[in-house]
Amino acid sequence: VKEQLSQYSISQRLFGESVLGLSQGSVSDLLARPKPWHMLTQKGREPFIRMKMFLEDEQAVHKLVASQYKIAPEKLMRTGGYGGLP
Repeated sequence: VKEQLSQYSISQRLFGESVLGLSQGSVSDLLARPKPWHMLTQKGREPFIRMKMFLEDEQAVHKLVASQYKIAPEKLMRTGGYGGLP
């Protein structure tokens, strides 16, 4: 996830608020110090499940980048800005 955010210049704040429903500080903590899966409660696992779903959704990055610039995702992709990249 960190690599995707960096590659597309998506802030942890935007990702946290839009995808995970968490603050930037919480996202930073999760990405920097993830706990072993077996030590997480169901509630603790939820952000990681959402991150996995985000990575598996080919359009998620495009939608998030588009929302950052307040344009429709299909317009962003039509320009070739991020089209076709995972």
